[in-house]
Amino acid sequence: MAALHKVLKGHGYSGHDLQVFVVRILFCLFANDTGIFPQDSFSQYVNESKEDGSDLSGRLGQLFQDLDKPK
Repeated sequence: MAALHKVLKGHGYSGHDLQVFVVRILFCLFANDTGIFPQDSFSQYVNESKEDGSDLSGRLGQLFQDLDKPK
């Protein structure tokens, strides 16, 4: 997580937005490992993005919007 934070900060992300993003990723990794999400679904979701990662930001943004919806 520290390495991710450092890389994102190096690309200009900072403050509250960076902190929220890192916490959301941490939650997804936790949910992936503990069974809150179906097994390996977050890893698969990330791996299904384009090889160059050009669509990953949009995919994660959509995932976070979906997770923010009430039941």
